[in-house]
Amino acid sequence: MNEEQIKKISNSIDDANFNSLIQWNKSGVVLRVEILASGNSCKHCKSQNGKTYSIGDAIKNKPLPCKNCDNELYGYCRCTYLPVTE
Repeated sequence: MNEEQIKKISNSIDDANFNSLIQWNKSGVVLRVEILASGNSCKHCKSQNGKTYSIGDAIKNKPLPCKNCDNELYGYCRCTYLPVTE
């Protein structure tokens, strides 16, 4: 993949993650989110795996994409949020 393709994919993932936060916030059902890293994530992403944030904090501080992601296999952060309903 070239750099332009990587940037497009990365931006799409970032947009999808942020849109999920907005929709969950509107639902009133999801109050927190948990970060899910993949099995072949970089060490920076793996260190975020399982961390939880309130919806408001996640929207405000945008913990994803992981700031220090250096995934050599894909070239972009593939972490996502999971909704926490309890």
